[in-house]
Amino acid sequence: MRILILYDKYSTFTNTVFDHLDSFSEYSSAEVFYYQPGDDLSTVSLEYFDAVVIHYSLRIPLGQLTAELYHKLNLYAGLKVLFVQDEYDYTDTVRKAIHDLEIGLVFTCVPEKYIDTVYPSKEFTSTCFVNNLTGYIPASLANEKRYSAIRDRPIFVGYRGRSLPFWYGDLGQEKFLIAQFMKGECRRRAIASDIEWEDKNRIYGGKWVDFLSSCKATLGTESGSNVFDDSGKIREKVNEILRRNSKANYAYVRKLVFGGENEVLIMNQISPRFFESIALKTGLILYEGEYSGILEPYKHFIPLRKDHENIDEVFQLLIDDTYMQAMVDRAYEDIIESDKYSYSSFIKMVDSYISNAVGSCVQKSSILPPPPCFTVRPQRVRITRLRSGLTRVWSYIPYPLRNSFRPLARRVAELVSRSD
Repeated sequence: MRILILYDKYSTFTNTVFDHLDSFSEYSSAEVFYYQPGDDLSTVSLEYFDAVVIHYSLRIPLGQLTAELYHKLNLYAGLKVLFVQDEYDYTDTVRKAIHDLEIGLVFTCVPEKYIDTVYPSKEFTSTCFVNNLTGYIPASLANEKRYSAIRDRPIFVGYRGRSLPFWYGDLGQEKFLIAQFMKGECRRRAIASDIEWEDKNRIYGGKWVDFLSSCKATLGTESGSNVFDDSGKIREKVNEILRRNSKANYAYVRKLVFGGENEVLIMNQISPRFFESIALKTGLILYEGEYSGILEPYKHFIPLRKDHENIDEVFQLLIDDTYMQAMVDRAYEDIIESDKYSYSSFIKMVDSYISNAVGSCVQKSSILPPPPCFTVRPQRVRITRLRSGLTRVWSYIPYPLRNSFRPLARRVAELVSRSD
């Protein structure tokens, strides 16, 4: 079986994206190839492959599937597979692509009990939806084993969060809220910490592993957003309010956009960042939540109430090296050593679904080998100061206008890659 993975190499500077992509070449029983779609697709043929995978790094809601690629995928008669994340962004665009491209297999981050709510089975009669996590444990991290004992780590709490736009709702604000609150508490209690939430202070690659390894604990919240902005209207409404009042806070915007309604808990899920922490035996201090049913409070993490009423207990446990060491050892045994959440187990599951779906299609593996424009490993783009600055500039361009600038952005990105 031969599989092609379409992806965006400019998203691979983060470990989680690259590890997800690379796991296919590392563990799949299929013959795997990768392709970064360019501006000229005239020489690209998909007919060499039994299945074509659209990776989540090639974001459909943001228009990263060009019209030409869309057309080629429409003509392709083999199995089409979609890995999708951030499904609360322009959800209707994703639904339309699944329909238009006749995608047979979708790996979704929507919890199984809510898949039919987001993707009604009566509308997607020919598509199989499979729940999966946003990321898993790479072997390189599981085998790292260079963690130091809790008592020897100089930083009590280390964290890099992010202040997300208001249209992501309550869950989207928690990464900033937990960081802001804990930074203040650590300062007040004279506890050594390194907590930041601005993009300029983010850490990538090996430096991130080194940072986590120096911390007794890190912070976390459930990942995702429970606000499904099907057509982008919520985003537009939030931006309009902020245009009129640039100093408006989240509480003010929330009241105008969402009223007094509580969010329906649909997309709360575990982040792959937690697996990194557990693999490095760094403790977790997390807002109370379900965490995909994988992590248990006090057994695998110290729970922090969202009203912060138990903050004294949190710090009592944090400064107890014996308690913390026992907790991280237990989490490591249950999560890492069990192999339940490894990339090898994940790819075994993916191979099974793809193989069963391809079974009803015409096998293509007997066709001549694919041309040299495809690679057997994903290309990785490293983050630099220049690239980081350009990424911030790109983030300020409104989503509806990005397609117009995308060809220019690709050319600039290529030039930056050559200079790195």
